[in-house]
Amino acid sequence: MPDPGTIEMHPNRVAPSPPAASSEGAAHHSYVAAVPAPLMVLGSIVSIQVGSAIASGLIREVGSVVTVGIRLAVAALVMLVLARPLVRGKRRTDWLVVLALGASLAATNLCFYGALGRLPLGVVVTVEFLGPLGLAAALSRTPAHLAAVLLALAGVVAVSGALQGGLASVETVGLLLAAGAGVGWAVSILATRAVGARWRQLDGLAIALAIGAVIVAPAAAASWDSAAVTLGVIGAGAVVDGSVLFDGAWIGAGAVISDSVIGRDARVGERTVLRDVVIGDRVRLGAHVELTSGARVWPDVVLADNSVRFSSDG
Repeated sequence: MPDPGTIEMHPNRVAPSPPAASSEGAAHHSYVAAVPAPLMVLGSIVSIQVGSAIASGLIREVGSVVTVGIRLAVAALVMLVLARPLVRGKRRTDWLVVLALGASLAATNLCFYGALGRLPLGVVVTVEFLGPLGLAAALSRTPAHLAAVLLALAGVVAVSGALQGGLASVETVGLLLAAGAGVGWAVSILATRAVGARWRQLDGLAIALAIGAVIVAPAAAASWDSAAVTLGVIGAGAVVDGSVLFDGAWIGAGAVISDSVIGRDARVGERTVLRDVVIGDRVRLGAHVELTSGARVWPDVVLADNSVRFSSDG
């Protein structure tokens, strides 16, 4: 009689089937498998870009670091509830790859939203896409993919502004952050592949998002004080439309600001009217100040009440 712990194979016998997966797991697997891969990619792209467009407005209010902290924390909470990851029996390598994914997600988001605070969304996305595109070209090494990378690089040069105003006109920090986001995206793709090979379904992604949220949390908490100041800067009756307000900017009651940029810790007095102007950091504008369209006020400049500025060089 064979040992009950072994399986005796015989030509006329059928080997026992492996244990069936739970109905919940099987249903989840069949649901995911039923979605075509191109549709998943398209959904991912739409989700990322829509989220980025929404976050670009949030950045004006609370800053890029706090925005990233909120984004990762909410994503981690949703994914942990949906996936309910299983962590028993995981090896050291399993945790290392999920830790790498979490760190890459944190770095990618910090770089991306940091760039978004300095450059238009279209420019940031264009530069960032060089990361996964370059990774695809490196892995395939086909002439067509290499040509696509070179074409995308030419597009980055075009949208950067270097062709119009030279290197001096390029927002170097913003471009470097966008490039860093591209590198982080490429790293996260490789890390996602490794996590997918070691973790069940969405378990690894849920835990990686939680790790990313924990990594960003200290910086987000440290930035929250200045973000809170930014949230309370707009006085009663003030109108702010199509403008960017950096951390610590203060807008007086009844002011009208449109299509303008207000620097960090700048103060705009009551009933001041600003249209298509740039106000530098720590500028102090008195009440009832009027600046002509296109005016630029350099950092630390002080303009008294009822001033009228026509020059464009501060």
